[in-house]
Amino acid sequence: DVYEHTLTVVEQAIDLEQDGPDLTLRLAALLHDIGKPATRRFEEGGGVSFHHHEMVGARMTRKRMKALRYPKDLVADVSALVDYPQD
Repeated sequence: DVYEHTLTVVEQAIDLEQDGPDLTLRLAALLHDIGKPATRRFEEGGGVSFHHHEMVGARMTRKRMKALRYPKDLVADVSALVDYPQD
């Protein structure tokens, strides 16, 4: 369940915070899989892949955050974390 997974990741990010709420970390946790729907491919045998979802997600994150007028440094930091390979 994508919703449950996202909540779990956000909770894990909150657990990592050391000096109070970290907006960068929380936004990156929330948006870390945003590129998966755009990159979903069904494989033979019933598997599913999300090739380069982190790169697509970083682009999507930058676009959305700029549209919402977040500060440039926050956009850059969150996008970099979303683009960070998870495997």
